[in-house]
Amino acid sequence: MNNILVSVIIPVYNVEKYLKEAIESVINQTFKNIEIICVNDASPDNCAQILADYASKDARIKIITHNTNRGLSCARNSGLDIAKGEYIYFLDSDDYYDTTLIEKTLKLFSDKIDIVTFNLKKFYELDERNCDITYSSERTCNRNYSREQQGIHKVDNKIYEIIMEESCRNVFKNSLIKKYNIRFAENLIFEDTSFIFKYLAVCRNIFIDTEILYNYRIRTNSILDSIQYKPPVAHRLKNLTNYVEFLKLNKILQKESNDFFVSRIWGYYAADMDLESRGGGGIWQPALHSKRNSLLAKALQN
Repeated sequence: MNNILVSVIIPVYNVEKYLKEAIESVINQTFKNIEIICVNDASPDNCAQILADYASKDARIKIITHNTNRGLSCARNSGLDIAKGEYIYFLDSDDYYDTTLIEKTLKLFSDKIDIVTFNLKKFYELDERNCDITYSSERTCNRNYSREQQGIHKVDNKIYEIIMEESCRNVFKNSLIKKYNIRFAENLIFEDTSFIFKYLAVCRNIFIDTEILYNYRIRTNSILDSIQYKPPVAHRLKNLTNYVEFLKLNKILQKESNDFFVSRIWGYYAADMDLESRGGGGIWQPALHSKRNSLLAKALQN
């Protein structure tokens, strides 16, 4: 296992307060054969200097620099473009790993397993006036999902929701990413969904571990700080269209996967489209309903 090279991709933007903790959580992994790809997305703070300091001390660190801010998806894609590792890990630069994350998750892979999902802890940090106080809430599955699921189309909804939550809680095979040219959708909110949907479409089997190995920080005033937040309808439709085009291009939509598409993908993107929910109110959107049906019909065409 020590001969395996893994890649950790860290998008960096305006996180000088947290960046050292994130990088050190990778440097200090019990598994050492890592390339650490840090993508500086034109961060306006001191992140560039922090990255340079770490890179001068650790040859495993590679720095990609964007001249302009291009967004999280583009930063992750830039990392994927140069990643040489057999397995791909993602780390948001305001979060941090458990020091055993890579070692433990690599042991769960086999020739049959194409994705490993692990548990995480989300914690809400108060603003700087009260930065010594944090509220931590552990996200545990409370179910034994540590088993191999034979056939991705047979995965039940609860397991599926765990995988879909964030890309940073999953380990991906680089060979599949490269074979199918899977990338994050750029300029869209909740870009993780499109990437994970595409990857799951080409998976054979998954493994889900319940151990908490990732610490996920929700910062005050961030988009995810509000559990009521929903991405704009236009973004949901664009993500759905992007996914359908991927399936068609790779001839993945076979009869056996239609049920999977309808019950999982369609449900995920379409659940909120009948009602445009804002501030507790709802407005019927017949045009969106029609668009949904059109996309579904297109996807299921032979």
